[in-house]
Amino acid sequence: AGVSMGGPTRYFGKIKDKPPLGPQGVIWSATGIRRMRRVIVAAAAVAAASLTVLGSTLAWWSL
Repeated sequence: AGVSMGGPTRYFGKIKDKPPLGPQGVIWSATGIRRMRRVIVAAAAVAAASLTVLGSTLAWWSL
C-alpha cells in the first residue's frame, strides 16, 4: 500500500484518485518515513540558508 495525499480530486473536470507516492507495491516503514522527513527538512534548511545569503548579497550590492 502506497502513501497517498488526500482523497479523490478534480483534474480537468474529471474526478480522479490521486496517485500513491513512491514505488508501487512498496510498504512504507516508520524508518523510511523518518528518513524522508529528515531529507525534506534538510532540503528546506539548505534552501532557506541559500535564500538568506542571496538576499543579503543582493541587499549589500544595492547600497
